[in-house]
Amino acid sequence: MFRRVKSHDRVPEWVHSLLQILLLSLLAYVVMNTGWSHTRMDIFTVLPQMALVFVLAFDRGVIARLLQMRLPQLLGEWSYAIYLGQTAWLLAIRFFEQRLYPPADAIVLGMRFSALIWWLEPLCLVIICVLWGGLLAQFIELPVAARLRVWFGRRLDPQSIPTPS
Repeated sequence: MFRRVKSHDRVPEWVHSLLQILLLSLLAYVVMNTGWSHTRMDIFTVLPQMALVFVLAFDRGVIARLLQMRLPQLLGEWSYAIYLGQTAWLLAIRFFEQRLYPPADAIVLGMRFSALIWWLEPLCLVIICVLWGGLLAQFIELPVAARLRVWFGRRLDPQSIPTPS
């Protein structure tokens, strides 16, 4: 479907930008308004994500241009290592919650600990996971992938895999 639409793509760049901004706005809205726990309403987060993948695949529009910058490209290169490395830090948080955190109503830095940790914990988790994933990618994933390519040749190179046209 993408190839067929792309071959006839005469849509102006501003339309791509508008669709991307609308879909990101819709995604933000449904994430904030579908509730905390998993329910049937989760489908409303999946639908804009699927549409966003399609719209971004054209590599046109303001969001697509932003994703072509160095930082998002680097995060994409590290993404698998970030994904794998997060488990250790999620387990560490559970350990900290059970053994090191003060009571929820304790006053820390002038506010209740439960209010402070509500935003501080996810912020620290994202920062640590990105840094940890970067280290894993640079010192384990990428060197091992390069070594495997040497051992097995082009068979592991995604560019060498034939795709139907």
